[in-house]
Amino acid sequence: MRAPITILLLAAAALTPAALAFAPDETVHIGVEPARIVRYHKEVQHRLGQSAAWAAFQADFGETWQARFDERTGLPHRAWGPGIDLGELQDAQDLESSLRDLIARHPQLFGVSGAELGPARIGYIARTDTWYATFDQQVQGVPVWRGGLTFRVRFGKLVLFGVETHPAARGLSVSSQLNAELAIQEAVRQGPAASAFHDAPEARLIVFPEERDGQLHYRLAWETRTRTSSPPGLWVSLIDARSGELLHVWNEVRFLTGPHWLVHHRAEPADLQRRGQLHWLQLPVDDLLGHPGRDRQLRLLAPGPRLLGAPHPRGEHGGRRADLQRERERLLQRLL
Repeated sequence: MRAPITILLLAAAALTPAALAFAPDETVHIGVEPARIVRYHKEVQHRLGQSAAWAAFQADFGETWQARFDERTGLPHRAWGPGIDLGELQDAQDLESSLRDLIARHPQLFGVSGAELGPARIGYIARTDTWYATFDQQVQGVPVWRGGLTFRVRFGKLVLFGVETHPAARGLSVSSQLNAELAIQEAVRQGPAASAFHDAPEARLIVFPEERDGQLHYRLAWETRTRTSSPPGLWVSLIDARSGELLHVWNEVRFLTGPHWLVHHRAEPADLQRRGQLHWLQLPVDDLLGHPGRDRQLRLLAPGPRLLGAPHPRGEHGGRRADLQRERERLLQRLL
């Protein structure tokens, strides 16, 4: 009896949160997500390491704790140390409660109060007894784009945290001049695929931190999402919520190139494996990459007439389409 087939994809295919496709022609827009680049300078780091908030934290938990500070906000971008005992953690609720107590104890260090944080997103890896927790910062209920706190807890002790909050955003007015529908229309009209049919529209109001001339500025914006088939696109746009200006747009489809390979068991003899190039495969990406409800698909298309698998002689699979279909079903069950 043959074991289930396994598939080897590029590492990017396993890690990326977006849909996948083969490389497009040069007319398909990719864009760049506006991620902040945090830089460190020795003199500035030394000065920020003398802050009253960091000194108070070290006084509570030891001078062996270290940090690298965000030089724009003055907060510890990443901090690590020998471990802070959070008590007995039976479940995610215990962890969130303990972390909120810590935040309330050092609000200047974390840049926010508990009331400015949304519910925690928490994951646990039993094999290493490690918890991961993320809190999103909010300004009057509006999330700050990529703003929040992250924590890593191992064996019941906090060993690392990250602060990417923006205290200066508190005073921003969250009154929008555009509604969600108009924001989506502007994103399509000003975007790189204006003539294409866009479906699955979504929009949410955000506070967008933007670094200009060495300073952080904050805008109220709409983050919109639409999808196109031709060109292949999962479009994310940031639209100024007052002026309607398109601030940024990028395509979340990740384009892959090169061959993909399949490892499968031979029918005769049963214990041997064969590695061959994958010619044609279509997989649902919703479950594979964790995007329920978006109806995304991974399409890996290359020359070759077969439904699934590498070139194989009749003796290995019998040349029967039913065998191919069973192999395909086993592969999908293994991946999903």
